[in-house]
Amino acid sequence: MSNTPLPEITTRINESANASDLANTAEPPLETSRSDTQSSKPVTKWFRLQQGFTYFHLFSFLLASLFTISFFVYINSSQVFILKDILHVPDNIIGYTSGSLVFYDQIGTLVVITFWGVLSDSFGRRPIYVIGYTLIGITFILYPLTQNVYPQLLLLRLLFCIGGAAVSTMISAVLADIADERDRGKIAGISGLFTGLGALIGLFVFLRIPVMIGHTGNGLRNSYWIIAAISIVLAVVLGFTLPSPKLVREIMKKQLQQEGDLTALPARSANPTPSTSASTCSVNTHENSLAESSTPLPNTLQKISNASLMGHFTAIYSLTRDGLRTVVRDPRLILGLIGSFLARGDTITVTLFIPLWVYKHHVMSGECEGNSPDTLEVSCPKAYIVSSILTGVIQTFALVGAPIFGFITDIVYPPLLMLISTVLAMAGYLLLFLSTSPGSKLNYFTAFLIGFGEIGLIIVSLTLVTSAKSMPIHLRGSISGISSFCGASGILIVSKVGGLLFDSWTPGAPFLVISLMHILCVASSVTVICLEYKKVWGVSRITTSNTASA
Repeated sequence: MSNTPLPEITTRINESANASDLANTAEPPLETSRSDTQSSKPVTKWFRLQQGFTYFHLFSFLLASLFTISFFVYINSSQVFILKDILHVPDNIIGYTSGSLVFYDQIGTLVVITFWGVLSDSFGRRPIYVIGYTLIGITFILYPLTQNVYPQLLLLRLLFCIGGAAVSTMISAVLADIADERDRGKIAGISGLFTGLGALIGLFVFLRIPVMIGHTGNGLRNSYWIIAAISIVLAVVLGFTLPSPKLVREIMKKQLQQEGDLTALPARSANPTPSTSASTCSVNTHENSLAESSTPLPNTLQKISNASLMGHFTAIYSLTRDGLRTVVRDPRLILGLIGSFLARGDTITVTLFIPLWVYKHHVMSGECEGNSPDTLEVSCPKAYIVSSILTGVIQTFALVGAPIFGFITDIVYPPLLMLISTVLAMAGYLLLFLSTSPGSKLNYFTAFLIGFGEIGLIIVSLTLVTSAKSMPIHLRGSISGISSFCGASGILIVSKVGGLLFDSWTPGAPFLVISLMHILCVASSVTVICLEYKKVWGVSRITTSNTASA
């Protein structure tokens, strides 16, 4: 047994993961047209971006992050007005109808979300954003004009899910494009902060519009049309402010040329250091993965733009296949996808099952009337207040934790931070399952664990999935689509399994289910840590042996 301390090995793991980035720091700056960006002025003051991108592009990305979640929150929260006040759905089936629409929405999302990621690799991120927000705007225009639930409202909900899948997938794809590896966690954290603020805008700004101008008739229609106008204006704004596909294509080509030029790497010494050896191994492995890719490099986007219809389908198929192959071969990417699954599962648990659990507790204790046709706020105001406080505290901790985890992710070894976040969330949900009263003071500590664990999973998984060390440049959109698919699967599975156990077993069952699911992420995090520890440990032993023999 060697006496090498664990902190030193952990440092070497980080060095081996970051060495390839350090090897490229001497590369000449990317030359781009002044009309697109001022690439001669690198952004270093606050957040370091990839060469060729500017703060203006970062602001556009954060603007999209802000409004994406707000549109999701608004349509889910205001849908009851459409069902009750325009379509006059009976109270005894309004919950089932609303749940069915959300369920079909998620099924549609699973079908199209990966496809949007692949298309963004072919045609660029900006067109996908514009199409997505335009579809969302069209949905909001037509939503209050429907005459029935099936098929009109269902078809519009599916149209919304197509647009929503497009814009949600682009968040991780654009982050992968613009963020410098050294500040990727910080930018992911700021994106998470803007996403949380977007949820508050959806709840406290957008959702108040129908209340202010009227629930029924023209008031409700006008409120939807106001949100539709915001979405369409956003599509136009992003169409001018996001980096153009041509600029992104040039940046990607330059990055691919840098990665493919092994002469740019430091010269190999007779007795390499552990970090240098690991860097060479990492670059060679990445080069092999690029060589095995069936997608044309580095001219994928250029060739696709001039291809026939069959050529488009062939290229899209190749991108999808190569993205899946890359994920299967990379433990860090697999860990990031598992984190995406759990992060979205955590989100639906907080927003759906905590209010139901609180309501059920008050019904069972006789404080509220069960099976009331009214909303929770009307039928059981005490339960409504308790659930609002509990979920609000969780979301507040998550909002505060977003920039904190963002900055920490750039310093702490990401798989270790994933392990910590998972343990926090798992402990929080287990405590919530064991809680006997929603109003218990201990639940504030539980809210801290869940809030910080949830946002930690979101930020770290987003960082892992978009990391340049793991993601081939030409497959960023494809892998982002796979990550979004895993997140949508988490929502669907947790909501269905948790709902069944909520009705058939105990109201706290969803919390136990999601807590047990976190065990998979704990095992995956430990596995990745051990694999990378073993890799760097092997390099360290070889280096020590070479030094001794010399």
